[in-house]
Amino acid sequence: MNDKKSKTINFVNFLINNRENNGFLSDLKKLSYNDNRRLLGLRHIINFISYNEEAYCFVAEQFAHSRCKYNQDISLPKALSILKYKNKFSASLESKFDYMLSSSNILPDFNTLNCFIRILINQNMYFDWQLLLRDLCHWGDYSSWVQKNWIKEFHGKLDIGEDL
Repeated sequence: MNDKKSKTINFVNFLINNRENNGFLSDLKKLSYNDNRRLLGLRHIINFISYNEEAYCFVAEQFAHSRCKYNQDISLPKALSILKYKNKFSASLESKFDYMLSSSNILPDFNTLNCFIRILINQNMYFDWQLLLRDLCHWGDYSSWVQKNWIKEFHGKLDIGEDL
């Protein structure tokens, strides 16, 4: 297992193992601040961060806000695809999703991504946080393999046996 993959797995396992600690979760919810409050969250996760600090901070904060729910069998774009299939995902959100994927930024727009995560949580749909972190850490890869996979998962045909 390569070092980056094991770091993302260890990080998400750390989040899951501490999901009952309300002080920990409260501190993680402060990671988006650009002042001293951010340090409260960073002190918990700094040992995991060796690259792409923003991706780790985003995932940790979103995990804390998600009420710590997760589904290791489904990626974020696949969960969004299921919502689209159930007609609970508007055309404007689909356009936002496609626009986010077409951006040439090193990371996706976190405000847009946050919106998608909130939609999933409000529909009681959860996804694999480790896959999200892995994808965010490789978002800027010059071959755009993450974005290509997300397009395929979101716009692809659902398997007949998928749990909807």
